[in-house]
Amino acid sequence: MENKKYITPHTTIEELFSDFPEIQESFLKLFPEIANLANPALKEMIYKNTTIEQLSSKNNKNLAETINVLRSYIGLEQSELLNDLPDWLDKLKVVNTLDARPIVMSGGHPIQEVMMSVQSLANGEVFKLITPFQPTPLIDMIGSQGFKVFCEKENDTLFHTYFSK
Repeated sequence: MENKKYITPHTTIEELFSDFPEIQESFLKLFPEIANLANPALKEMIYKNTTIEQLSSKNNKNLAETINVLRSYIGLEQSELLNDLPDWLDKLKVVNTLDARPIVMSGGHPIQEVMMSVQSLANGEVFKLITPFQPTPLIDMIGSQGFKVFCEKENDTLFHTYFSK
């Protein structure tokens, strides 16, 4: 079985280049300050320790847009935010909410909590996830399991994603 790779805010530059070697040239055009580093040891250290989230923040780039640009470079579908609520989404049917911002900001990933909450949904029930960015890999993964998913952007650092059976 193929191990599907994702681009997340916590993906380091080294992981990105290892998982998607074809992206290196385009990535370095997106972040030319990294391409212009003359010291190889410094470049290696930055590649190994810098995440896409950190690099985007340092360069005043929108994280969700940066991830979508990177996804487009490797031929992955970009996640689009819909403006209208889908018919299946009734916010009164939200039975559980997880504000994952503290988990994400501390470097963790809420995948365990999200999967447990989504798997426990009864038909028609809704789980709400709050994150500081659009959780595209999680949306892709859970959507591929047959769940309905909708993400709405409140502002550049607040996203509400809804999952339903």
